[in-house]
Amino acid sequence: MKAFLIIVGIVAVCMSIVFFVLAYDKYANYYNPEFKGSYLYKNVYVGGDTYNYIINGTYFTGFSVLGIGALVLGFLCFGLAYIGDEVESFSSEVRKLSEAILRGINDVSRKM
Repeated sequence: MKAFLIIVGIVAVCMSIVFFVLAYDKYANYYNPEFKGSYLYKNVYVGGDTYNYIINGTYFTGFSVLGIGALVLGFLCFGLAYIGDEVESFSSEVRKLSEAILRGINDVSRKM
């Protein structure tokens, strides 16, 4: 289970990087040349600049939210893997302690 959580965490963090790169692309890369014969359009969807800014802002927000969500998921998986490992080691210590207590009780009851 620990290996699965770590793999999911790594994939989620990688996906968050991809989403952040896509969000930055929508934020920073906009080019709408004045003349119509150009093929240099970048992140242009409709004729007006204002509408393109609104559309790119919406894409930026969506990709940013997906990136934050994937990053939170990744760190949550890493945290659960760490906590699971700590709980497992703690339970083995408690098991050893309870076995020692039971051996001590059995030794006392044999002496009586």
